[in-house]
Amino acid sequence: MTFEIAQIIKSKEAFRKQLAARPVAEKLRVLEELRKRAIAIAASREEMKQRTAVATSPSALFTA
Repeated sequence: MTFEIAQIIKSKEAFRKQLAARPVAEKLRVLEELRKRAIAIAASREEMKQRTAVATSPSALFTA
């Protein structure tokens, strides 16, 4: 896979312009969706941390 930096930058600029042209209500809807995803990701990471902590705690290793 090759990366054409100029094409990537051009594409990003075009996408940013499209986003900027959207109505404020739509931008707020998108923002709310992104916020929900961020909360879900944070919760998932916390759950993974807790699972890892339980699985690697010394008491978990010695109780079989």
